[in-house]
Amino acid sequence: MIRQHALALIGATLAVVAAKTAVVAFLLIDFGSPRGDPARGGALLATAGEFAFVLLPFAAGLGLLARHEQQFVTALAALMILVAPLAAKALEFALARRRAARPELTSNSRRCGPACAPTTSSTRSTS
Repeated sequence: MIRQHALALIGATLAVVAAKTAVVAFLLIDFGSPRGDPARGGALLATAGEFAFVLLPFAAGLGLLARHEQQFVTALAALMILVAPLAAKALEFALARRRAARPELTSNSRRCGPACAPTTSSTRSTS
């Protein structure tokens, strides 16, 4: 089953992890999380829960899912448990590289955005 649907599983895994990351990041932004936290939080919360391994066979036993659907979604949950932490680590690495490339930002300016960033002589008004 997995070999027959390998591309669909890979595509579904990437799509679901990206969608869950985006939804959680949007919610964190909407609730006012500091800059950088929404992407990090979204990636960390994108994984599937282990309870899927209990719930999916139960749903199949009740006739809510066909056997092949249950197998596909169970494989998808397993791949998400594998891929989501790797994606979170890759995102953390990318964010760290981005911070290192922008040494002019202080910890205070990262927390409150451009309004707190120190101004340079070229951006100050001379009025």
